[in-house]
Amino acid sequence: MLAVVREQRGKECIAWIRQEFLMTLESSYEENGEEAIVLSLEAKSAEQPSARITFLLGQELQMILETRAGSEPCVLTEALHTYFCVGDVTECSVNGLENVPFVDFANGRQSQKVEEGRLAPHRAIDRVYTFDSQEGTVCINDSIMKRAIEIRRESSASIIVWNPWAEGSAMMSDLGGEEWKRFLCVEVANDSPSEIMLQSREVHRLRQVISVCSIN
Repeated sequence: MLAVVREQRGKECIAWIRQEFLMTLESSYEENGEEAIVLSLEAKSAEQPSARITFLLGQELQMILETRAGSEPCVLTEALHTYFCVGDVTECSVNGLENVPFVDFANGRQSQKVEEGRLAPHRAIDRVYTFDSQEGTVCINDSIMKRAIEIRRESSASIIVWNPWAEGSAMMSDLGGEEWKRFLCVEVANDSPSEIMLQSREVHRLRQVISVCSIN
């Protein structure tokens, strides 16, 4: 679900939190009726960063990822790997990426381009969009399930959009048949070239808010 600390695409350098189990720190109900679940990952050494993620479940889903540098400075890249269930990805579109520059890694790193209009995936996609601002909203329009999924980002300068399509899913052991059609990853992130430099003991908070509404 989340990745923290530099990850090199296409190389055997996997983000350290991806390889670890997160421990449940606490679970409680808030006064407004939301349920709060906090997961944490403690540092294994004084130099290593630590992290915790808070889920607030209510009318909206809020996810807050906090990363604290250890005794040494570190370069931070991060993403909340959110897989959204859709009726058919070939019938979906994404608003909020218009005129935003991106790099597509689906067929090897390509030169930077700019999204000219609404994104409507029609082949394998692995794009990193880079924004000028740290806040904003993108929206998945799902015509089959007749709903719109709004994803709001805070302290995030990147959005990653990913789906392996039929060819890519055929090479993945955990995706069978036409399962690739039933999801679209839209990830709130800070990815290259928007890495974050954390000084010793400094804390960074990444937040996303997800909500759903019906469409005709």
